[in-house]
Amino acid sequence: MIIAVVGIALEVGVMAIAGSDDAIGGVRGIGGETALSLAVLGALFGGPVVGVLMVAAGWAVFFPTIADSRLSSVIALPEWTLTVLLVGLLSQAMVAVERRRVEAERDREAAHALRAPVATIRGLVDFLRRRGPRSPEEEKVVLALGDETDRLLSSPLLERPSDRPEAGAESGEESPT
Repeated sequence: MIIAVVGIALEVGVMAIAGSDDAIGGVRGIGGETALSLAVLGALFGGPVVGVLMVAAGWAVFFPTIADSRLSSVIALPEWTLTVLLVGLLSQAMVAVERRRVEAERDREAAHALRAPVATIRGLVDFLRRRGPRSPEEEKVVLALGDETDRLLSSPLLERPSDRPEAGAESGEESPT
């Protein structure tokens, strides 16, 4: 919301200055390029809705002041709108992809951090099994520990990316098997 308010205020302010100063307004393309550039920045940082709101605000000042309400300039409105809409959608998609990548990396790191101690516990369970006779209570504990560590080690949460069949397809690599 703040980005939209600041963007619209910036758009209106810059376009009002460009439209009121003949030295600036007389430079061919300066008004339209400035309005569109500001709206594109709004779409990049605030998303497509912010970009479209900024286009509308910029257009509302551009058309009567810089374009002098010439009908030939009307085509700029849908062009600007489509441009910032596409930029905003692309920006959102890129943010979503990066967010998923960061989450997947965090999941891989957590799985790795858990896999090592669980595997150590599993090794200790195997050692206790080979050690010799135990009381029935000790046997229950060793069996329970073994079952639980096996369950954890086979859990998808602790699965190595290279263990998954689709891992090679996602990374563009072929499976070594």
